[in-house]
Amino acid sequence: MDSVSMGMGGMGRRVGAVVAQQEYLLQGSILDDSCEQLLHKLRGFCDNCDSSPETFQDHEMVFTIRAPNGSNTSLRVRKSMDVLQNPYHLRYLGQQELGDKNRATIVRNCIDCSTSSDCVSFLQEMGF
Repeated sequence: MDSVSMGMGGMGRRVGAVVAQQEYLLQGSILDDSCEQLLHKLRGFCDNCDSSPETFQDHEMVFTIRAPNGSNTSLRVRKSMDVLQNPYHLRYLGQQELGDKNRATIVRNCIDCSTSSDCVSFLQEMGF
């Protein structure tokens, strides 16, 4: 762990320089006339803000299974149509977290991983 020692009025204080790495998934809809404003804000968050947005074409399948308690579990399988050699991606989006009513957004777990090409048949065999 990297630390920085700072002098402050003759007193020493240690400040941790470790930054927590988090990834955020934004999903939603916006009006066409708000698109440029949103892109401008997103460019401010990104490292490669000078380049134009990348175009892509993906195929996504959603698999849902009903649990005995009545809740649904969904998995999304995504495949790039542009680069067929790329692996499939499997994504689980968790249930909405209940808690802080002052939050302006919905928070949920998201697990995303690369998988082999037989992912679809595997999920079908599991009952999805």
